[in-house]
Amino acid sequence: MKSKQLADDKKILSFNYARLIVTILFFSYGCGLFLSPYSVVSYTNFTNQKAFHLKFIDDFTNAPDKIYNQNKIDEMYNFGDLRFREALEYEKQRGSDETRINAIEILYEQFKADYKHLINTQKLYSNAFAEELKGELEINYNLAIKGELSRRNTPTN
Repeated sequence: MKSKQLADDKKILSFNYARLIVTILFFSYGCGLFLSPYSVVSYTNFTNQKAFHLKFIDDFTNAPDKIYNQNKIDEMYNFGDLRFREALEYEKQRGSDETRINAIEILYEQFKADYKHLINTQKLYSNAFAEELKGELEINYNLAIKGELSRRNTPTN
C-alpha cells in the first residue's frame, strides 16, 4: 500500500517539471534578445514564493506534534494563492514576456497540486515524500530564478 502511495506521490513530483526546464533553459539562454529585461520585483517574487512554498511543505509534513487541520491548510493555501495571483497580475500588467509568465504559472500549478494532495489524502505529507517534493521544488524555483538572473540588464556584483 505504501509503495502505491509513494508511486502516486512521485507522479505529483514530476508535475510539469520537464516543461519548466525546457521553458526556462530554451528561452532564457537561447533567446535573450526576445526576453524582457531583468526585474527586481520579478526576482523577489520568485524568491519569496520559493521560501513560502517550501514552508508550506514543512508546515504540513508529518511530525509527532502535528495533526491534520484542514482549516489551517486552507488558510495557508489561500495566502499562497493570493501571492501567486499578485505575481501573475504584476507580470501581465507590465507586459512581461511569456517565458516569465509561464514559469510563474507552472510553479503556481505545482503549489495547487501540493495543496490538492493534502486535501485529497486528508493526511499530512510523509517525511520521505516531503523531502523528495522539496528537492523538486528547489530545482524548479532555482531554474526560474536562474532564468530571471540571465535576462538583459541584470545587476552584477
